[in-house]
Amino acid sequence: MLIVITDRADEKVKQLEEKINKLIEGSVLLGCKGDSKKALELARDASNKEKSLMKLKEQSGANEGHDWDLTFSVCSSNDSNCCNSI
Repeated sequence: MLIVITDRADEKVKQLEEKINKLIEGSVLLGCKGDSKKALELARDASNKEKSLMKLKEQSGANEGHDWDLTFSVCSSNDSNCCNSI
């Protein structure tokens, strides 16, 4: 039974990581097109989802391999969009 729970948690983690990556990509594309308001909105959404991902990993016990590249991408996207909107 524990294996099934872990498999479900792993699948949720994977899906959430994919959503975050799509939000980051969308944010960057919108930022390049000059739509900094919408880009920042997507970057913030990615940031919120990344926080949820960290909690999910912690709760499922899969927190040993934090994806720092994903965290950096979220933060970098958020920072660049903040700079562009000024």
